[in-house]
Amino acid sequence: MAEKELEWVDNPNRFVIMCDDEIIGTISAYWVDPELQKWLEFGLCIYTDKYWGRGVGAIACSMWLDYLFESHSELRRIGFTTWSGNKRMIKLGERLGMTCEATVRQVRFFEGEWYDSIKYGVLATEWQESRN
Repeated sequence: MAEKELEWVDNPNRFVIMCDDEIIGTISAYWVDPELQKWLEFGLCIYTDKYWGRGVGAIACSMWLDYLFESHSELRRIGFTTWSGNKRMIKLGERLGMTCEATVRQVRFFEGEWYDSIKYGVLATEWQESRN
């Protein structure tokens, strides 16, 4: 098994997303501050557009946030970063009840255009309130 593949085996911060017995994406978390482990961000990738816009990401992220807050009970906040060209991730953050915490203007360059970097986050207390 390649070293990259080994990063996924028995890793509690990396899961695959399955639908109809098929791997359709991945969801992961990483420490922004690896030594303290108090600042956790997550990432989502749905491989094919066949599953985009169907709520799969929202279900996966909702379950993922539940899992992360339960397994890291000391965390006060979890977030993700996207870019202004990714309208679906922006909608997903809003749908999950996350707060747009920062916009870093014109720092992402893609296909000849500049885009903003956008950070979303949710506090553990806010997430728990939304689940009740």
